[in-house]
Amino acid sequence: MDLLRDFVLKYVPETHIRSSEEDEILSPEAIQRRRVAVISAFGLLVSIGFVILHLVWFRIEPASFAIVAAGLLGGALSAYGLWMALWSDVRERRLRFIFIVFSILVWMGVFSSGGVTGYNSALLPVFPVVAAFLLKARDAVLFTALHLTAIVVIAGLNHNLGILPQTVAEQTDNLPVAVALLMATVTACAGSALYMAYQNQRVEGQLRNLLIEQAHLAVHDYLSGMGNRVRLQQRFAESGIEDAFDILLIDLDGFKAINDTYGHDAGDFLIKSASARMIEITDESDLLIRLGGDEFVILLERVDGSLADVRQFGRYVIEVISRPYIWKGQQLRISASIGHARFPEHGDTPSITLGLADKALYVAKEAGKSCCVTHGVQPKRRNSFKQRGFKPSATLKAIISEQA
Repeated sequence: MDLLRDFVLKYVPETHIRSSEEDEILSPEAIQRRRVAVISAFGLLVSIGFVILHLVWFRIEPASFAIVAAGLLGGALSAYGLWMALWSDVRERRLRFIFIVFSILVWMGVFSSGGVTGYNSALLPVFPVVAAFLLKARDAVLFTALHLTAIVVIAGLNHNLGILPQTVAEQTDNLPVAVALLMATVTACAGSALYMAYQNQRVEGQLRNLLIEQAHLAVHDYLSGMGNRVRLQQRFAESGIEDAFDILLIDLDGFKAINDTYGHDAGDFLIKSASARMIEITDESDLLIRLGGDEFVILLERVDGSLADVRQFGRYVIEVISRPYIWKGQQLRISASIGHARFPEHGDTPSITLGLADKALYVAKEAGKSCCVTHGVQPKRRNSFKQRGFKPSATLKAIISEQA
């Protein structure tokens, strides 16, 4: 059996529908593809079965050609829907067009085989249900209205024009009852389908929000709101040959003493406050990461300035972090040390560059802390960096020009 399956799969192109694990949450696209595949396969089997039964029952007669052709066209439309689900893009416009054409074929079959009292009329309540699952709730409403209208029109032709088979004309007395029952069935099926579609869309929306939230939490630090190590590794993996950026590795000086003295609440307050300050003075294009504890990374994307310019910005970051923090009426003070390295000038890979920034941070610590040291540059003690009139939304270039 396995050999036969492998032989078949060898010559069948890989489909968009793949087997999923039991605990895997399917995406809305995957759910939609499965629906289209199942319903299209069912429609294909029904269409082929209808054609075969019709030929066996009624034989090949000129009057049956139109019905057989309608069945074959319905099978072709179902096959096209199955092809979309397995190997192509599932587009609502295409599905809607296929559904409308399929509906017209069924209406023609109902009209030509006995009107609303014929056996084909049993298919009409199915269409609003299928529309609710394949498309949207508004499409189910549209197809319900179309089918109710078709029932009334076909019933009117059946009663007034006398163009249907004689067997139908003999059932004129039962026509109002048949019409009422058929319309009630279509409406009831449509109402149930709409309710199920609404619940389904609600669940899909909840799953979508859950996936978005999980994806956000996977790459963000819950306390600071910055990215985490995973997000930094993603950025490193995305870096190309022509990519360039500066890494500022930041360690908070004095944080451990405050955390030990005042407790974790004070430590969490400092992490949140310092993070907010760093977010405020950087651009949206820059990547801010909390590596863990009191260690952070600011990744400056494609800085135009020199290494000295970046160090100047680093000293400004230290000055901002060193401003007092008010916690429960008490003034808390911390500072920061920064190690700086540039990719690819200093390291062949982003990870190596981060390691060089870590070594520069160690040099900054040894030099007395509260300073920014670039890899390969000997630190010099300077006075505290001051700045007035800084605008948080300005770019690094604007910061440097104001300092000059």
